[in-house]
Amino acid sequence: MSDHLAPYCDSFFAHPEWLNGAEGWTAAVLYAFQIYFDFSGYSDMAVGIGYLFGLELAVNFRTPYLSGSATDFWRRWHITLSSWIKDYIYISLGGSRHGKLRQYASLFMAMTLSGLWHGSSWTFVAWGMYQGGLLIGHKFWVTALDKLGLATYRKSWLYTTVSVIVFFALTCLGWVLFRVERLTDALVLMKKMLTFPEAFIFPTWVQSFWIVILLMMLLHVIEHLVMNNMKQVSMKWHRFFPAPVRGAVYTLFLVVLILFYKHEQSSFIYFQF
Repeated sequence: MSDHLAPYCDSFFAHPEWLNGAEGWTAAVLYAFQIYFDFSGYSDMAVGIGYLFGLELAVNFRTPYLSGSATDFWRRWHITLSSWIKDYIYISLGGSRHGKLRQYASLFMAMTLSGLWHGSSWTFVAWGMYQGGLLIGHKFWVTALDKLGLATYRKSWLYTTVSVIVFFALTCLGWVLFRVERLTDALVLMKKMLTFPEAFIFPTWVQSFWIVILLMMLLHVIEHLVMNNMKQVSMKWHRFFPAPVRGAVYTLFLVVLILFYKHEQSSFIYFQF
């Protein structure tokens, strides 16, 4: 899927200065799914190959675009890296052991360094700072809700749904910093994406992309449901479908993949980092 999204993302971001706000949102969301399919895909392949050799590797992604906050996102996205950053940078800088101010400074520094880990460009540094700001902002938000006596509302389905939608938008906004090559171009595009109402007036030619985006998000929700009920799904799959049927399904799935990806494929995005 990442290979199929790549040409469109490359076309959008070839000249980010030409995009208006709505086109910027379209490009950012498409890129969000491109980088997720790319990175999660080869991480899952590594886990699967490990199982073939009797090795149980760490799962690296857990449907991150259903996160309702930056804290939740970094428990679901690139889990191995975020765990390393937490253990060896954030905690080494003091973590939460020396008061709130020190904790916020440690968070900001750790995420800034994580941005620099991806590359020496100012766009990556800005992306890391942006993620640090989101983490700190979430802690302020939770503290404010607790002081107002509204902590119980955070468990409601309405709060959860709105949180996921809002944070997905914030995540996609941050991906602009990650994808655009020059910081000035990224900031100009982000400003357009936050300009009302131009950012929400979608040209006809980009509307079809949003049908694809909605389908990808639906697949993301299905992935979440399957992962959360993996044992039950696996049990029913092996109980109600005999081995020959399962083998036929696996074979058909492989044939479809081969036919679907018979064109020239692009390299993994994360190989450059």
